[in-house]
Amino acid sequence: MSLLSGRWLGGLGTSAFVLAALAVGRVVGDQLPDPFEPLSAPREHAVGVGETAYLREAELTVTGTRLGPLLDDGLSPVPTPGIWLVVDLELTGAGSDSQLRTWEVVAADGTSWAQTRGLTRTCSLVPPGITQRCSVALEVLPAALPGATLRLGTASDLRYDDVAVVELGLTAADVEAAASDAPVATLPLELVGADGQGAP
Repeated sequence: MSLLSGRWLGGLGTSAFVLAALAVGRVVGDQLPDPFEPLSAPREHAVGVGETAYLREAELTVTGTRLGPLLDDGLSPVPTPGIWLVVDLELTGAGSDSQLRTWEVVAADGTSWAQTRGLTRTCSLVPPGITQRCSVALEVLPAALPGATLRLGTASDLRYDDVAVVELGLTAADVEAAASDAPVATLPLELVGADGQGAP
């Protein structure tokens, strides 16, 4: 098999995987009933864009969102069978090193979409008292965005932990307008010290 054929087949496999993930999504709470679920359920902190959620390990604020049919990853525009949602945020560690480990969109019907590809975030690990400004990107079905919320957490397993539930405020008109927009890009990671000055 030639290198060109291998790359073409690899790209085809990635597209098929992403398309299947977008079409199926994941229904929150689709497992069998768990008698410990009321105790292990994450503690939700409901906020809007521009409001701060005070989690156990971090303070987290979504500062803005952008929609587009292509994601600019710095190399070439990345298409999607759905639509790209880019979320800009600020995260400040509280008491220990912190990192954004969970980010997913939850539609009004409870179906959720999480990360489908690598290299779709610029957020990193930060020590206490340091604020990072960064972005995450998600591929979502356009029809799922009106009325959707965003779940953000500093743990991969959110049981017994805190989670920010952000009301995105997106409408069908927002999604329709973004369908023909230019590519959207994630923000480069920026670190800000406790004194408010940008880190070197």
